[in-house]
Amino acid sequence: MQLTPTHYVVLNLAIDESSLWALTWGAHTYDRAGKLVEILPRLARDDARAALRDLVASYTVELYEQASLRTLPLPDALAAIDDDANWLVPAESGREIWYAVVVSETGYETYNQAHSMFGKQFSG
Repeated sequence: MQLTPTHYVVLNLAIDESSLWALTWGAHTYDRAGKLVEILPRLARDDARAALRDLVASYTVELYEQASLRTLPLPDALAAIDDDANWLVPAESGREIWYAVVVSETGYETYNQAHSMFGKQFSG
């Protein structure tokens, strides 16, 4: 897998755990003057989905059900990623099950590699 800035954004959000729908939101903070500063850019759903598929297939991140904390096996994880309804906030989708992503135990090395390649690009 060739790492891209989009992979880095997804990995960065997965470090602290992220719901699928939140992978498209990017990350923001406020500077000392109270101005909103983008740390990570928003992603189009299809771009986030493609990067997440790569990262799940390479076992860099894991997808799990948030309610049960059950990690999904690869075929189930890829099916969940492909389902558009899973990328909506539960109030919008009407679903009671939703999914989150987190960096796997072996994925931290890939995160560190991506951070060294793209981290300065997204330093706010």
